[in-house]
Amino acid sequence: MNMRRNKLVHLLIGALILPLAACAPLSVGNPTTGDDGSETSLANTHWRLVSYGRQGSETPVIDGSGLSLQFEEGSQAGGAAGCNTFGAQYEVSDGNQLSMTDIVSTLMACSDEALMEQEAHYLDALRSAKNFELNEESLTIHYEGGVLNFSRVTSHTPSTVNL
Repeated sequence: MNMRRNKLVHLLIGALILPLAACAPLSVGNPTTGDDGSETSLANTHWRLVSYGRQGSETPVIDGSGLSLQFEEGSQAGGAAGCNTFGAQYEVSDGNQLSMTDIVSTLMACSDEALMEQEAHYLDALRSAKNFELNEESLTIHYEGGVLNFSRVTSHTPSTVNL
């Protein structure tokens, strides 16, 4: 009899919890939005670098170099730097202040000198990141001496964050 009563109690508790769980908000990692509807979170976003350099006279990336940046939930970021992939820690503070630390990359040599220079500039810019501007389709990271301009990558590709 006790066993039957325990099953009945568990069934009733389950019946009470299920409707409550259905009312709970479901988080699937979507970016959060500010009061004006603009995005405020970099988490779970993936970007392709379009141009970089001094604001107003940015240099387009070399065709086919595929420089990218992906932000994971928490504090991990990574991507492709041209010849190499990289991983980093990132922190957002005061809404749009950005710091990227512990940037490590693979050490593949690249025969194209221009591609190596672009990669060095990209990684140095990420190391000196100060703040960012984010909207639906673009991300601009301001760094010491210039900007990195990204466009959103909408198709899901495997993460290169974990080196």
